[in-house]
Amino acid sequence: PRRDLRIDFFRGLALLTIFVDHLRGNPWNQWTLREYGLVTALDVFILLAGVSGYLAYGTRLGTRWSDSKDGLRRLGRRIVTVYGAHLGLVASLLLLAGVVSLLWPSYPVQRYLRLGRLVHDPLSTGPGVLTLSVQPLFCGILPVYVLLLPTLPLVVWGLRRSWLLPLAVGLVLFLVGAFGDLDLPSGT
Repeated sequence: PRRDLRIDFFRGLALLTIFVDHLRGNPWNQWTLREYGLVTALDVFILLAGVSGYLAYGTRLGTRWSDSKDGLRRLGRRIVTVYGAHLGLVASLLLLAGVVSLLWPSYPVQRYLRLGRLVHDPLSTGPGVLTLSVQPLFCGILPVYVLLLPTLPLVVWGLRRSWLLPLAVGLVLFLVGAFGDLDLPSGT
């Protein structure tokens, strides 16, 4: 089926809002979702990524294993592609930080991008990058997507049983994340 441009539009708007929320000292981040409710632009992006994932792969995931092989293969390729893009982004940030450090040695780019441990101790932090538990600043969206994509078959299975099942699970996870005292890894 054709792409739904409305989803792409709002996903792009969510990405722009995430960008605005990360810029320090700008007046626009006072007007984003983060300031007015329990959800942020990241939550909207993840929701829309789930909807587009369902539209792209949900119909290819059959009710039996033999009917689902093509959908699971395509989903696996997508996971590998996004994972590779994340590793490429981290490598690009390391290269960018190296160039900036050479041109402007007094600018603390490694500290700002949270690359210090990765640059100075790559043997101990490199595996953390590979397992998605160590991330430079601004590199959190792709690992979230990589970790959520494998749950898509479970969501599709739940939707085929009752649309309330994935909604209830999502609501419980949202409430635990919003009000629970979770100590999740946040970077290097």
